[in-house]
Amino acid sequence: MKRQLVQLTLLLRVLDPPLCDYLDSKESGSLCFCFRWILIWFKREFAFSEVLLLWEVLWTELPCPNFHLLVACAILDAERQALMHSGFGFNEILKHINELTMKMSVEEILCRAEAIYRQLAATPNALEHGPGTDPASPPPPPWLKVPSSPF
Repeated sequence: MKRQLVQLTLLLRVLDPPLCDYLDSKESGSLCFCFRWILIWFKREFAFSEVLLLWEVLWTELPCPNFHLLVACAILDAERQALMHSGFGFNEILKHINELTMKMSVEEILCRAEAIYRQLAATPNALEHGPGTDPASPPPPPWLKVPSSPF
């Protein structure tokens, strides 16, 4: 779990540095509020029929094996404005995320996650050298690499 939360943090840092900075400033940079999402693969976030659809997508491991991390990023992207413009502290962020249960559309989140995947696939250098990183830094770990083709 810890490894996946670290991976999610690194991924979000590449995708949305201002959101990461905001969460860091509110002592939420560890993304501990995403723990439940990763632990039970969003089982409590959506209706049963939607969870089955989501799990079928995740089981295919397409477009990438860690697509569940992109789903988490998609949810955070959908809630970005609410989080950043609310003045929420640690407890309020946790409460807000927990209150998303049954209030999201799995189709919308999957579309956002796929768009994030396509964004990363189109800009592979963003993964290798995220914002503010040294171009001489080592390549990204295998879990973060986006294959050029899922086939």
